[in-house]
Amino acid sequence: MRSDLRVLLFSALSLPVGLISQPIASQATVDSTLLGPPGAAVQDLAVDPGDPRIVYAGTAGGGVFKSVDGGATWSAASRGLVDHRILALAIDPHAPATLYAATASGVYKSIDGGVSWTRASRGLPAPPPFCGCGSLLTVFALAVDRSGVVYAGGSGVSKSVDGGSHWGPATAGLSLGVVSLAIDPLDQRTLYAGTSQGVYKSRNRGASWSPAAVGGGPPAATALALDPRVPGTLYAGTVAGVYKSTDGGAHWRTVNRGLAGAAVFDFALQAAAGPAPSVLYAGTSRGVYKSLDRAEHWTPAGSGLPPLAIAALGADPRTPGVLWAGAAADGRDGSGLFKTTNAGGLWQVSNHGLFASRVDSVAVDPLHPQTVFTASNERGVFRTFDGGATWAPANRGLPQRSVQALALDATAPALYAGMLDGVFKSTDEARSWEARNAGLIDPDTAYPAAVTALAFDPQDSQTLYAAGPSGLYVSRDGAASWNRLNPPVVNGHQEIRSVAVDPANSSLLLAGNLAGLFRSADGGVTWSQASLAPQVSNLAAFAFDPGQPGLVYAAWKGGLGGILRSEDFGATWADISIATGLSLPLAASDLAVDSTGTVYAAISLGVYRSTDHGATWSPFLSYGVPVNDVELSPGTLYAAVAGGGVQTIAVTP
Repeated sequence: MRSDLRVLLFSALSLPVGLISQPIASQATVDSTLLGPPGAAVQDLAVDPGDPRIVYAGTAGGGVFKSVDGGATWSAASRGLVDHRILALAIDPHAPATLYAATASGVYKSIDGGVSWTRASRGLPAPPPFCGCGSLLTVFALAVDRSGVVYAGGSGVSKSVDGGSHWGPATAGLSLGVVSLAIDPLDQRTLYAGTSQGVYKSRNRGASWSPAAVGGGPPAATALALDPRVPGTLYAGTVAGVYKSTDGGAHWRTVNRGLAGAAVFDFALQAAAGPAPSVLYAGTSRGVYKSLDRAEHWTPAGSGLPPLAIAALGADPRTPGVLWAGAAADGRDGSGLFKTTNAGGLWQVSNHGLFASRVDSVAVDPLHPQTVFTASNERGVFRTFDGGATWAPANRGLPQRSVQALALDATAPALYAGMLDGVFKSTDEARSWEARNAGLIDPDTAYPAAVTALAFDPQDSQTLYAAGPSGLYVSRDGAASWNRLNPPVVNGHQEIRSVAVDPANSSLLLAGNLAGLFRSADGGVTWSQASLAPQVSNLAAFAFDPGQPGLVYAAWKGGLGGILRSEDFGATWADISIATGLSLPLAASDLAVDSTGTVYAAISLGVYRSTDHGATWSPFLSYGVPVNDVELSPGTLYAAVAGGGVQTIAVTP
């Protein structure tokens, strides 16, 4: 899943509301610690109106972060959040310690400045029953008026007059998906809603709605802003740029001079000195722009920003020129949040402690657990030698940043990266990389084969298997040379997506792909296909029980996903996806088994654990976003979260 949820709102609006939601499991039973690396896809920003040093950042998969020093440092502020997919934040202007978070499964509320959160979704409309989305609606937008009344945009508009304890419909005349909300600062009775079919307006606090425009108006509006100095002046941000109305939305015109065709995702208004117009900033697909003449002309205001879409803006209400910008995707250098003190003349990275980047795989040095490597198919490799206190990108020598898999040989030491350009190896703790592709050739293209999975022979770390679209390859000399094994081909599928070696028998291989699960007892010379239920497909990972020979588990992602178990070295399999405690969909992506036989399963919404060989399961880490990889190190489980960095959890063997 991409971390940029805001940019995908239009896709969501083309479906029945709620289709991108998933049911969320119960609260996590353990506390996790954010390890890193730095970066985030920031979906919304909220600045405390009473103390602008306090800033909140809502991220696409890492929950809420808080800064109390104007963005110099950040800390997680997500305790109590079960869903960490934050789509919007709103502060109660009368009680700034009270704030609301809109997520992909409803609304959460904090009354202590983000220290703790409770669900505040009672009465929110459920999505259509046929979509299988659970009972709560994805909420895209929030707004709080000066009396504490809260509005939520999703399937129409919902309203709460008791601080989110109860919600009621405020949708008369409005039956569309709502992705943005704005309250008129000069008349709190007037609200505007950005929908998939333009802007709607209510003049009676949401009791009734009608299209704002009497003629043509803006298309789907992802952002709305009202000028507090000029009654009736309203701005709408769209994929086609900015629309402006000077009569409360009745008539509109495009005001894109200087915007260079940018799509607009957010606005920020700052009052100027004296009678000068307020300064209007726009977060766009091309960075930040600003206007000094009420959107008639725009100039770039993104010096120092990387080439990333800006999904969120926050402005200091007291100090002109001080703003924060949140990137729609975390940058390659680990950025994602930026600050300017001179009205966009220069932006600087403001992400210290902001650990909400996308991580696809993690590798921990078992001899030196403070050394951790992470990889993603967007940012490449990051490394820390001090347990996450400091991080650095580690991509020197890699042809690009799309790293699909990591494998660490601590005895050599050597680190391997599977990429679309083959296998790369580092012997200096990822300070530099070199290609190791001799014999690793795609027979159809004669170029290095793409590699999406790596696995060592547990008995010989010089033996390494590389899997990908071209099949399965083996190296027996630390990647100095490779040989292609006979791939198991079924219905034209030769791609291998997962591979594992029996720790007690180097000749026993397991491999998985879209077509099913395969077993070789002769080191990959011949293969047999396992007999599985038709719904089992896209085998993502295997894990052998180190204490019970013959016991092995498989994770599959096709359809609703699930977990398989074999007690005879992979000859036959049983689907244990309906075991007590598991909740579908699972979309299991990885597995880990410790020395006691405890199994950890990375699934679409967190991590599940079983202490009885898969007979029963319980939520271990409920996060609301997919966990891509789990790794065990003595006393610690490492979970690579899509948009949530690496989470560490203490475990007892």
